[in-house]
Amino acid sequence: MENQIVDKLVELHEFDAPESIVKKVTLTMFDDIKKRYKGTPQEAEADRMKFEDMAPGLKPIAEKTVRWEIIKSRIINEEKIEIEDYDIAATVESQAAATKQSADVVKSHLLKNDAFVNHILSNKVISLLIDFASTNEISFDDIPQNFDHEHYDDYEDEHDLDHDHHDHEHGHHHHDHDHKH
Repeated sequence: MENQIVDKLVELHEFDAPESIVKKVTLTMFDDIKKRYKGTPQEAEADRMKFEDMAPGLKPIAEKTVRWEIIKSRIINEEKIEIEDYDIAATVESQAAATKQSADVVKSHLLKNDAFVNHILSNKVISLLIDFASTNEISFDDIPQNFDHEHYDDYEDEHDLDHDHHDHEHGHHHHDHDHKH
């Protein structure tokens, strides 16, 4: 269901992804593919792969990825989605026990980890979208297109997920149930 949500939102919100960022993402994807073959029987074949040959097939995926990241970032900012203690409590507890470090030290390290923060925020965005669709009993085709779709000249500045944390509610409710997929 998550992929369907992402696909539909990207489809509904047409805008050009910044070419420089698309190229970076395409290159990262290419590097990841080559790394997956390290130490395998196909390593020699992977070493012969050229970016120029693979880029045309990877670029549409990179464009979709960049567009989704921009949409997701806008949702995070507009809905004021933040990481709350309950979002990471289980991870903090298990890592604190495993590493014999205090919960505060583990929490501090986790919140400095961009991949971890992005993962938690992504999950919160998807949960918000699922809740919105379920609560309002609408189809994806009926989701309003209320995002201001400017062309981002400097995506990296716009995509700053390291926003200020503060202690008050934003109307986002935590719930203790699983969503049916």
